[in-house]
Amino acid sequence: MDENSPWFESLFLNNPIPRFIFNSQTLKIERVNPAATELYGYTEEEFLTKTLYDLRSIDGYQELSDVTSGLSHGDIYSGDVRHLTKDGREIWVQISAHPIEYNGSPSRVVQALDITEKKDHEDKINQIQRRCEALIEHSQDIITVTDIEDRVVYASPAFLKATGYTSEEVVNAPGTRFIHPDDFKLLPAIHKELLANPGKALPMVNRIRRKDGVFVRVEGTIANLFHEDAVQGIVANYHEITQRLEDQEKIKKSEAILRAVFDSAIEGFVITDLNLNIQTFNNVARDHIFSGTKRSELVSGANLLDYVSPDRIDFFRGIIPRVVSGESLEYKTMDQHDGKRWINYCLYPVQNASREIIGICIAGKDVTEKIVFEEQLKLSEQRYKALVKEGSDLINIIDFDGNYKLISSAAKSILDTAVIGENAFQFVHEDDREKLRQEFDLLRKVKRVKSSPYRFRVGKDKYIWMETVGTNLMDEPSVEGIVINSHEITDTINHIKAIEERNKRLEEIAWIHAHLVRAPLASILGIIEILRTSESEFKELMPYLEQSAVQLDKVIGEITTKANDLST
Repeated sequence: MDENSPWFESLFLNNPIPRFIFNSQTLKIERVNPAATELYGYTEEEFLTKTLYDLRSIDGYQELSDVTSGLSHGDIYSGDVRHLTKDGREIWVQISAHPIEYNGSPSRVVQALDITEKKDHEDKINQIQRRCEALIEHSQDIITVTDIEDRVVYASPAFLKATGYTSEEVVNAPGTRFIHPDDFKLLPAIHKELLANPGKALPMVNRIRRKDGVFVRVEGTIANLFHEDAVQGIVANYHEITQRLEDQEKIKKSEAILRAVFDSAIEGFVITDLNLNIQTFNNVARDHIFSGTKRSELVSGANLLDYVSPDRIDFFRGIIPRVVSGESLEYKTMDQHDGKRWINYCLYPVQNASREIIGICIAGKDVTEKIVFEEQLKLSEQRYKALVKEGSDLINIIDFDGNYKLISSAAKSILDTAVIGENAFQFVHEDDREKLRQEFDLLRKVKRVKSSPYRFRVGKDKYIWMETVGTNLMDEPSVEGIVINSHEITDTINHIKAIEERNKRLEEIAWIHAHLVRAPLASILGIIEILRTSESEFKELMPYLEQSAVQLDKVIGEITTKANDLST
C-alpha cells in the first residue's frame, strides 16, 4: 500500500494496534501512531528521536543486530521480543515488520501487539508445569497415564525405577502388560466405573510386573481424566507397598510371638490406662491371679478397681499416684477370696516411645508354694541350728583354710579355748597335723572325708583323741562351709592300747610255754627213760632230776604270775 494513500494514513493512524515506521538503514523511528505512543509512554515528538535500540535493553542489542542484518529488503519479520517503555518497564510485544518505501527510503512498518499479559500467564503456567514436572520427576509415587485404548502414554521416573523398564519399553505398550493376571480380571469392572464417574478417584491395590518378572504390590488411586485437556487419559497414582506388607507380616508374627510369650508367662499381667481401665491381660491373670474376684472374670474396658477387695481399695488408690509418677512398687497379700493363697503384686509404669507414662502394668504371681517352702526351710534351718548348737555331737563349720565359722554348744564345752575365726589346725597335735591337713584337702575334690584318729588339745596341755567326718557344703547357701562332725575316741584308743598290751603278754606266755617249759620237761623225760634201763645209775641221776624239777617249777611260777597280770 502506498504511504501517500489516504487508506494507508487512515489504517496507520487509526489502528488500535501500536504501529511505527523505522528506516531500514538507520533504524530511526520516523512515524508512530497514537496506539504506539500510549503503549510506550512517549510523545510523538519523543518517539521520533528514538531508534530501535532505544526500545531494547542492552542484553537485546545483539539480537536486534542479528535480525536487522540478516533481513533482505523484501523479507517479512515476525517474532516475540522484549521492549522498554519510557518508564523503564519491560513489555513483551509480538512484532510483525513489513518492508515499505517511506520518504523515498527503504523502511519497515512495524505492528507491535502487546502480549505482556499473555507472556506472564504463559510464564506462570510454565513455572507451574516445571514445578509439577520436578515434583513428579523426584517423587517416589508411581504415576502412569493410559489412553482410551489402554496404551501407556506416560510413565513417571518412579515407575521406571520400580520396574526396571526404560521409557521406550513402556510408552505405547499395553497397560495390561504390567498387571498381574489375577488383577487383570478385575480391570473391566474398574474401567466401567471410571468411565461412569469422570474425575472420581477410585482406590486401587494390585501387583505390577517388574522387568525381571517379579511382581510387586502397589497401592494408590486411579481416576478418569479424559475430560482434562492437559491429560486426556486414565491416571494411576500409586506407591509400592511390598516392603510395608512384609513389615506388617513381620510385625504380625512378632505380635503373635509376644502374645504367646505374654500368655505363657508364669505371671499374670494386666495393663491399664491412667484411669485404671483395663487395656489387655494374659491368660494367667484371667484364670488364676484375678479369678474368683467379685466380678466373674477380667474384661477389657472394665475398671481394675472392680477386681480389688473393698478393704484394699483405699490402699490401692494410695499407691497408684506413686506408680503414675514413675515409681515401681511390690507387695504381697493373701488372696481375699481364698485365704490359702499368697499373691505377690508388682506395679510398673507403662511408657511410650517418648518415655511418657501412659498406663500401669500390674504383674501378679502366686507365691504360695514359695512362701510355704520358705517357712519349711526356715523351720528346717532352725532345727538344724538347734541340732548343731544343742546336740551332743561336736559339730563345727569351718572354711577351706580351716578357720572356725560356727562352733556348736557341745563343742564349746570341750573346745573351751577355740573361738570363731581361729584356725582349727592349731589345736591338733603337731605329730598328727600334716596328715590331717592332707586328708582335709581331699574335700576340695570329694564330698565327704573321714579322718584318721588324731590328738586335739583341750585346755592348756591336755590332749584328747578325736575322729572326724568332714562334709563339703560350700555350695549350700545356708551353710557355705565345711561341716566337721567329730566325736571323742580317747576311751576307745586307751582300750585298744590295753588290748594290745595284753596281747603282747600272751605272746610272751606262749613263748615261755614253747621254749622254757619244754626244756626242763624234756630233761625229766630223758632221766626217767634212763632209770628204766639202769638201776645202778639211779643215785647219780637224782641230782639232775631234782634240778629239772626245780626249773620246771620256776617256769610254772612265771606263767602263773603273767596270767595273774592279764586278769588285773
